Amino acid sequence: TYQPENICLPQFAALQQKVTSIRAAEEFDATYAWKMGGRVIINLSSGKKISATVHGQKGSMHDPLEAPELAAKFSRLTQGRVNPKLEELLWSIDDAEDLTGLAATLRQSTNG
Repeated sequence: TYQPENICLPQFAALQQKVTSIRAAEEFDATYAWKMGGRVIINLSSGKKISATVHGQKGSMHDPLEAPELAAKFSRLTQGRVNPKLEELLWSIDDAEDLTGLAATLRQSTNG
């Protein structure tokens, strides 16, 4: 979603020009640590308002990702950036007798 090729699409650029105000609401700032909420309000040119509020969005401590969802997110976000073996090593970290393999893979991943 936040990839440069998506953000630069003309339809998003046109939408960005219509955004007039972004601010943190005190009610959400005050409770963020334990509620993790947010709200979007869209004022249409017709005068109609559309809003949506979330508390504990997917992936938060209130609605954690399941293991397959977490694995898919990790793969999506690290694809082409880290050694593919890293995911396997991380998922088996609880059973590892030592972490030298993980450390070596991390070094390879961060050093290109």
